[in-house]
Amino acid sequence: MVSLEEEHELSSIYENFEDVSARNAASRLSVEDFKVPAAAPETKLMRLVVVSFGLLCVLQAALNISLRLSFYSYGRGMQEFEGEDLKRKLSTLDWVEVANDLLSKCAINLRLRKLTDCDANVFIALYENILGEKVPDYIAAPCSQEDEAHNVQSVIDSLSLDYLQISLSHITGENVVRGDKDSTENLLEIFDGLLEYLKEEISEESQNGEELNDSLNEDVPVEAIEPTSCDAPAQKETKLEGASLSSSGE
Repeated sequence: MVSLEEEHELSSIYENFEDVSARNAASRLSVEDFKVPAAAPETKLMRLVVVSFGLLCVLQAALNISLRLSFYSYGRGMQEFEGEDLKRKLSTLDWVEVANDLLSKCAINLRLRKLTDCDANVFIALYENILGEKVPDYIAAPCSQEDEAHNVQSVIDSLSLDYLQISLSHITGENVVRGDKDSTENLLEIFDGLLEYLKEEISEESQNGEELNDSLNEDVPVEAIEPTSCDAPAQKETKLEGASLSSSGE
């Protein structure tokens, strides 16, 4: 038979065992309660899709920016090249138009297609038509390029010494005959300015002449003009008297 002491020990052991099992159960519940639920596979897939889409957007934006910068730099370079080419064409075309305009104003039957067509004959014709004089020391029948350069140089020297009174050493007949662009343009500019100056002088002289005539007409006294109108009846009377005398004599 079990004694009371043994029974008391067994009951205390059983109670201790129940307390340990209860504490273990409580600890298991607390851990399970605080566990983060594992993400479902669909949620992981959505996150991966969102991140991938964001990376694609960033890459697309970077690609667009790089393409815009490259196109902008390329377009700017093309614009600068086309602008310089257009300026070069327009400058050449403008001087050809200036030369043709001068020839037309001077009634010279010549037309140029390019600036190199502006040779010695053009400048000699402009000189003689604008200034109304022959070119000094002119070779009438040039046989070589040196003779043509000599004629153009004679034009330049006459303009410099006889008319403009300035140095034109930057323009030479040799360069003009060789087709030098700067020399040809400078000489055309001189003739264009000279023609405009002479036109202004002629217009001012004509205006001054008209004003002088008007002032002279205004200064003539009225009494000096009236007798001319009164002489007509007197002449008529003398004629009538002469006619009557001739009739009486008959």
